[in-house]
Amino acid sequence: MIVESVAANAAILFGLALILGVFAPRIASGKLAWGAGIVVLTLASWLQLAAPAPLANQIGGMGVAWGLWVMVSSRLASRASAASDFTASRADLPMVQAVLRVLGGALLLFLVASPIQYGVLQASSVEPVSGLSLVGLGVYVLGFLLDALRVRKAGARWGMALVWWGLWIAAASAGWWVVAWTVIGPILATWLALRRR
Repeated sequence: MIVESVAANAAILFGLALILGVFAPRIASGKLAWGAGIVVLTLASWLQLAAPAPLANQIGGMGVAWGLWVMVSSRLASRASAASDFTASRADLPMVQAVLRVLGGALLLFLVASPIQYGVLQASSVEPVSGLSLVGLGVYVLGFLLDALRVRKAGARWGMALVWWGLWIAAASAGWWVVAWTVIGPILATWLALRRR
């Protein structure tokens, strides 16, 4: 069931990315689309559950909150700088190249968000919120605050990384196989965070 559910998530994400890549490549390449993608993947996973357990609700809530924050913060940043959250070079790409870039970004997002997807789907059979998931929530909240407060640039970078490590730790309480299959998510998120300007 989980493989089919994740495949459905992939179809939804890549379908939306393809549509945006063709008709709105500027929007599809920005942080606004990244945050929206996180929300879409989280809700797509959660809505596939017949009776979501508390752990699925916790992981799903964490994913949606982060996705919404990415959308809001990118909007605020673009207003503050009086510029959009995409670059002119992306706007000038030929359509095929723009679509491939958007699909590549969707693949990266799909991998980064793997702890949310697998965690929510696997947690459908796990009723209680465990101590490990609460540790993950604590790491997530610390990262969220670092990113939101943006006291320093380095703090915001590590904030994003901590958010994804917190999500991964919380998802780990749904099963140890989730840990093995989704560790790519926080690793890629940390790499992206350290590259962030």
